[in-house]
Amino acid sequence: QRNSLVTIFDFLAHKRTLNVLRVKGNIIAYDEAESLANINSLKALDCSFANADLVIYLAQLTSLQILRITYLQPTDISSTYLKVIRQCKDLQFLRIFDYNINPDFVGRVSKPLSY
Repeated sequence: QRNSLVTIFDFLAHKRTLNVLRVKGNIIAYDEAESLANINSLKALDCSFANADLVIYLAQLTSLQILRITYLQPTDISSTYLKVIRQCKDLQFLRIFDYNINPDFVGRVSKPLSY
């Protein structure tokens, strides 16, 4: 049986009109992250992840202007955040709620995107 969240994300991606999305609860599966990443019309996204490997899918949402990510797991995924930020060239606002961000993360983010 197909995950209901995947069905919803696929429908929203097909419509190509959704600009703002807040996902309550964690993205927990690869198919959910893939379907979320297909909503190319998104300008603002607020979501949470239960698995570090799923966060990188956000890099496909290159039109994002506002991104709020929650990831409360013991793994440091600062390098993944950097990859996402560098792909989202229109990003104007970023909020990351994560207990394990690398101490030099802010310095690395503030470097020009060409690095």
